[in-house]
Amino acid sequence: MTTPVRVLMVEDSSADAKLIMAELRRSSLALEFHRVDDADAMRTALEAESWGVVLSDWSMPRFSGLSALEVLRQSGKDIPFIIVSGTVGEDVAVDAMRAGAHDYVLKDRLARLAPAIERELRECAVRQAQRRLEARFRAIAERSSDALILNRADGIIEYVSAGVRGILGLPPEELVGTRFIDHIHPADRAFMLESMVRVRSPEPDESIRYECRLLRRDGSVRWVEGTRVNMLADPAVGALCAPAKRGSRVSRSLGSLASSSRTSRGPFTRPTTPI
Repeated sequence: MTTPVRVLMVEDSSADAKLIMAELRRSSLALEFHRVDDADAMRTALEAESWGVVLSDWSMPRFSGLSALEVLRQSGKDIPFIIVSGTVGEDVAVDAMRAGAHDYVLKDRLARLAPAIERELRECAVRQAQRRLEARFRAIAERSSDALILNRADGIIEYVSAGVRGILGLPPEELVGTRFIDHIHPADRAFMLESMVRVRSPEPDESIRYECRLLRRDGSVRWVEGTRVNMLADPAVGALCAPAKRGSRVSRSLGSLASSSRTSRGPFTRPTTPI
């Protein structure tokens, strides 16, 4: 048996509410209705129950569609919000959509309402699934000893997982907004910049392996390795993805590196693995 979709109606006119309910009952949707006509009643309903969709008139004596949108926003709930009104002009409809309404339907064109509800329910289900996936991803990433770094195309770090603390000795929040290249040992920056340019190529799935040294807060360095992946074209990511794990090479202090650089061709030998 299909679970009915619970509809919260923000409507001051009982006659109009009955008209809307009659139209929707002619559709294939299984629906249950509850009507409110002011902010307090709407807040109480949102706190007490789960709702599948909110249908709101735009202009009411004691309330408004814009105020109803604000009440929904304050609740923090992701519920499709559809304006159903006889007074919505094109300019008002645009303002409503900018304020967060998902759609609007005129009361003299109620045949559009059921398809609009079905579409918004599908899109809401997609958003909820995406949030569950993101929560799962974050739970896994935050518990890994490896670090996951997401950069914008210009190299600014947008997200870094908790594993970076063990690699750089820095909390993730201190890295967000900084440039990834600034945390790389100066001797390794040239080819890492080259790899960044290459991974931003037109091929969205191109991946490049890398190995370099990162500068830690205490002055030491740590070898890391990983695969940089271009996911800028993926709307769910929109970033350059750079998982990083501790490399197999021995980490040394900057002083030791400086000493070794004076007695060798240089402190760094470019890895044979393609960057």
